[in-house]
Amino acid sequence: MSSTVTGTVRDLSVAGEGIVPTDRGMVFVPGVLPRERVEIAVAIGKKRGKTLRGRLVRLIEPSTDRVTPPCDYASQCGGCPLMTLSLPGQLDHKRTIASRAAGVTVELVETGDALGYRHRGRLQWIATGGGPVVGYCAARSTRIVQVDRCVVLEPALDRLRLALIKTLGPFLAGEGAMSVSIGGGRGYARLESEGPQPAALYRALETAVTEGTLAGAALRCAGASPAHFGEAYENQASMRAPIGGFSQAHREGNPRLVDTVVALADCADQTVLELYAGHGNFTLPLARHARSVEAVEVDVGQAGALAFNLAAHLIENVAVRQGSAETFASGKPIDVVVLDPPRTGAKAILSAIAARAPKKIVYVSCDMPTLGRDRSLLEAQGYRVDRAYVLDMFPHTAHVEAVVRLVQRAPR
Repeated sequence: MSSTVTGTVRDLSVAGEGIVPTDRGMVFVPGVLPRERVEIAVAIGKKRGKTLRGRLVRLIEPSTDRVTPPCDYASQCGGCPLMTLSLPGQLDHKRTIASRAAGVTVELVETGDALGYRHRGRLQWIATGGGPVVGYCAARSTRIVQVDRCVVLEPALDRLRLALIKTLGPFLAGEGAMSVSIGGGRGYARLESEGPQPAALYRALETAVTEGTLAGAALRCAGASPAHFGEAYENQASMRAPIGGFSQAHREGNPRLVDTVVALADCADQTVLELYAGHGNFTLPLARHARSVEAVEVDVGQAGALAFNLAAHLIENVAVRQGSAETFASGKPIDVVVLDPPRTGAKAILSAIAARAPKKIVYVSCDMPTLGRDRSLLEAQGYRVDRAYVLDMFPHTAHVEAVVRLVQRAPR
């Protein structure tokens, strides 16, 4: 059961939901924008003070920043929750939340197009009585939304997505995820499921590679080592990366992110520790300036790709350490630390980093709450933020990329 209330949206959460103050507490509602007057339905039975979820019943007074979304599925698909907010409104929101996290006013770095920008995407599937359903998850739901066209994917990637749904979809069993990407003009896919998949899916993947739909693919079932088809790595910006491994999705935005990190590191003839190095997105550009770089990456595939990329580009001043950031964070004094941790942040290693007394710490983050937490912890260790930037690497979503530089606070 639910009751309806009216209210004015105060703000957006970090997940992009509208926050509506009510006499029962703050209610989080998808699909509403700041300063809108709304009627919402709230489930009965929640205790005051707990997170309350609501749904929009009626838009009484729309925001002047509300726009008609360029996607027919925006109200159903959970992939782009801010598509009804104008692009200037999105940037204002992201500047605000990044500034809160950084503790200073951030500067905006332009990242390029807001449509057709993604050269990577992730689909979900579930096998039903009527056959497998492949698409994107709806907002706050495991329900899958099938779309004929995804306007945020590069056109070539969207064509690949549709081709794989057609050729692989009939053979998918159980539940799983399919990552698709375009690199060097060629297609790649990685499929993962908790349970086994039929032999027909293996044959379909082999056919997709043989016929040229895919250059390479990987299939991982029930936690076992993945089976590979065709190329074992994908080509990304003159480097190779594990198929389906982490790399930035915004093709235009990534070089600007790299330039921002390198400029803030300002590491000419200095020693650099890079944590969470991946396949070398920042490592190679940093190495071209630094005296030496120690690059740490826990994933075996990513660390192997990093070593390959360094050798292919004839870079010899980088030591690759395959292992956890916790293992390699400690050590002798270092000039610069660069880190791009997962969403959980880097709380466990901040003391070890500070103990190495770097002159500069460049922290890259896609999660503003953990950035704010870790920035506060570093400030307690004697550092302060002197520069901070925000990049909209994920237009139409609530996600944002921020880069902050912390320097040693001058002694009093």
